[in-house]
Amino acid sequence: MPQLIQLDLNYFCTAHRSDKQYSGVCKNLHGHNYKVRVQLTAMQLDQHGFIIDFTVLKQHFNSWIQKHIDHAVIVAKHDKTLLDFLQIDNQRYHLFPEGFTTSSESIAKYLAIIFSKILKDELHAEDKAKLHSVQVWETEDASAIYQAT
Repeated sequence: MPQLIQLDLNYFCTAHRSDKQYSGVCKNLHGHNYKVRVQLTAMQLDQHGFIIDFTVLKQHFNSWIQKHIDHAVIVAKHDKTLLDFLQIDNQRYHLFPEGFTTSSESIAKYLAIIFSKILKDELHAEDKAKLHSVQVWETEDASAIYQAT
């Protein structure tokens, strides 16, 4: 039976807007103080009784968030108008790849992909642990979960 660990990352601030075709207020540029929860699974623990040390995981995952999306505008690749403005005004932004929007659902999926790469490329833990899920809150009572496994 697999072991499961869960960790909450630091809050981060990011601005975004929904697709122009969306009719609600979220089509306007706005921001959130996001919270992220990550779950990992493993079939066995290491010699210390860990899947992976929480401190190490948090350091790597929080570092990526701080470097790329904290206090930045996240932009869907198809949102050329917003991207042009941010570039002209020399604003900090992070461009999401083709096929991603900036919804909480997409952010959760995107972070799952990023965190899986960190597990493999930086922590060399692909044989030790698997990303199970990423949960992203945009408000304290609204979140999206992406289940990777």
